[in-house]
Amino acid sequence: MSLRGGIEENLIVSLIESRFDAGGRERLLAAILSRTGARFAVLLARGPDGVAMPGVTIVGSAGDVRDHAELVAPLLDPKMRAERIYSTGELQDLLGESEVSAILRRIDADAVLAMHIPLSGDAGALHLGVFADHVFRASDGAVLRQLYPFVRAAGRAAAIAEREKDRAAIAESAGSNTSGWFLLNAAGIILATSFVDAATPPGVQLLHGAQGTRLSLADPAPERLLGAMLKECAATADAP
Repeated sequence: MSLRGGIEENLIVSLIESRFDAGGRERLLAAILSRTGARFAVLLARGPDGVAMPGVTIVGSAGDVRDHAELVAPLLDPKMRAERIYSTGELQDLLGESEVSAILRRIDADAVLAMHIPLSGDAGALHLGVFADHVFRASDGAVLRQLYPFVRAAGRAAAIAEREKDRAAIAESAGSNTSGWFLLNAAGIILATSFVDAATPPGVQLLHGAQGTRLSLADPAPERLLGAMLKECAATADAP
């Protein structure tokens, strides 16, 4: 099996795995290295605020490249446009020639290809960078361009699976300690709830309490308190 442009099957095998797990990401990067002759490749995730998240995946064809992930993260900038493959020169135009050149010298690379892959909703984005000690060919950029929709679909599926796993864990924890619960996002939108149909929490009057709508209370005082609590939780990483 092959795709248009000659992209072999092993470049997308990892992308059809249900969870796009660490092993799948590593196999994807290894296949890209084999296809392009690059020295190492990095895949990192950023949250909706643009901050890099833990769990960077990096694969190299030679030597120890684990320390390179932190060095190259500034090159994989959220300002990159989606669906565009950035060459070394284009990244220099975007971020500054001196900054890009300095980073490439530190990692002993001559060229880079990079792309920005936004995920849906508040899942953030993936950033892929491929680094080589030679000038990339036009066909190398074409490989990434045609991989883009597959990487995006796999990333979105993985984000949904992770979110549902987190919601299930929260629901299980809440259900074991209370008579009912709402799972809210920072805007107060109900993501999930144990109250179904016309059921409401005992002793609480709701204006809106259906899943997918903003939780609104009839009493303005606790309504304001709820808003303040959500704002605090959104601003504090370890808040409950």
